[in-house]
Amino acid sequence: MPLSAKQTAALNRAPKSERARLQALFTEQSAQKKQPLPVGLQPRRPVPTKPARRARPLTVRVERIPRQRLNALAAFDGFNHYHLPTDESTSAYATTNFVTTFDFATSSTVDKIIVVAPRHYNTIEGLGLTNLTDIIGLEYDASLTHSTLVSSGTIRSPILSTPPIASTVTYTSVRGRMHNLSAEVECLGTSIGLIPPGSIFMGSVPYIEGTANSGLGTRTLKQTWAEDSIAVGYLKSHSSAGLVHNPVRVHANVAENVGYKQWKDFVIPASTVEPATLRFSNALEPIVIYIPRVGESNTIVNFRLNVGHQWCSRWPNDPPMRATQEAHKPTSPDLWNEATSFMREVGTTFANAAAMPLGTAAGRRMASEFGPAGYALA
Repeated sequence: MPLSAKQTAALNRAPKSERARLQALFTEQSAQKKQPLPVGLQPRRPVPTKPARRARPLTVRVERIPRQRLNALAAFDGFNHYHLPTDESTSAYATTNFVTTFDFATSSTVDKIIVVAPRHYNTIEGLGLTNLTDIIGLEYDASLTHSTLVSSGTIRSPILSTPPIASTVTYTSVRGRMHNLSAEVECLGTSIGLIPPGSIFMGSVPYIEGTANSGLGTRTLKQTWAEDSIAVGYLKSHSSAGLVHNPVRVHANVAENVGYKQWKDFVIPASTVEPATLRFSNALEPIVIYIPRVGESNTIVNFRLNVGHQWCSRWPNDPPMRATQEAHKPTSPDLWNEATSFMREVGTTFANAAAMPLGTAAGRRMASEFGPAGYALA
């Protein structure tokens, strides 16, 4: 067998006496290299190694709420522009959203109550509820009785541009009704920077008597509007300290479906009429906020009330507003009843949990009936 170049060079350098032995050694080595190995000893092909994976940081999976489920709550939220039409076909109308702010504080000597609800311009019980006013909230001394109603603070809607109240009632040609109503309360802290003490009670109430009623005798507003509603779970307690970082939002549900669909003329009340004597509209559930007395005179707790409200209105003599009117596809009756019933069943607890699953079945049906957004945008 021929020798390699290195082997030939080594033979040439070796002494003559060693060449024969060295050549025999090279020949034997060459023969061993060519002999195949047994099958079991065949070398394996090298397996290509994959680069090591980088360790991923530990993450927590957060489930996103589908948009159609979120819209189930948006139908009742007065702070957004979503609009769920009623289940009856009507002529064109405009939808307008407002946010009105009202600041209030606790007292060391007086219990207070705030009722957020639209008011009729009617102070006599038993008469038809005619005109609607732009008054949507009043603050009361909770120790007053129904025969001595006086308000200590007024919340007005800008639906009529909030004109000054004159000595006589101001009638308008605008017709409307309130479609959505929500209230959010946040705590602004104390006047001396301490942790705010005490708590408030808040919730939507199916019905409360809102004007003079001889049948209530000498019962106070605290008894009829606060204690009675707390006893049955309509009003729930929220600590002032907790409201600093986590405001509470409550939505009013439809109280009387017939009254909810009725349109009324708007008026500006006369200054000679005490707003506290105006009757509540029975269309939406009133939102009641009870503020018990707490602390000393120098440790009052400050709060901010944000009221979100959506109006449906018709403007026969206002061309810019009339141009915004449009016809809305009515909601099917079974879907309308399902949405209002769901809101009534879950109540205030549901309204306060912004990230809670929000009516899967009703949300899917809204999406299928009114498109991907769930229902028409105002």
